[in-house]
Amino acid sequence: MNARAKVLIVGHDPLLLETRRELLRTLVEAESTDNSAEAAAAIEACSLALVIFCHTLTSDECRELSDLARSKASPPKILGLCSPKSPERVGFVDCSLSLGYGPAKLIDTAAAMLEVPCPRLIPNCPPAKMGVVGEHWRLRPSEIEAWLNTRTEKRRI
Repeated sequence: MNARAKVLIVGHDPLLLETRRELLRTLVEAESTDNSAEAAAAIEACSLALVIFCHTLTSDECRELSDLARSKASPPKILGLCSPKSPERVGFVDCSLSLGYGPAKLIDTAAAMLEVPCPRLIPNCPPAKMGVVGEHWRLRPSEIEAWLNTRTEKRRI
């Protein structure tokens, strides 16, 4: 698939949407909206490769947007982001990330779903398998200490 695939992120928290949009722009063309009607219009009008449902969407919103996306001739893939308080996404999404995923995992999963090369955000980090949250996304204490030392040295200068 094209390395500049189009992705739409849908949710209700503008700050979270902006953060996720900027993260995903390292990989693809990404836009976000906190309005379900705007999301529906974008799904109908654009040739999207991936739609991401944030944990802030209701089950009804997910169902409606999922049905709309899957009715297209070339339907986008759908990634659901979940939290303990968010409704279950089974049946509405192709892949989901649950509690414990971080920015690197979001980018890695989107890259896997879109079949595009993924930038390594953590040096020497093995690629993750789609849909699996692995322990390798956690930094080792020595890596954290090295990073903190670098930050401290820069402040002293």
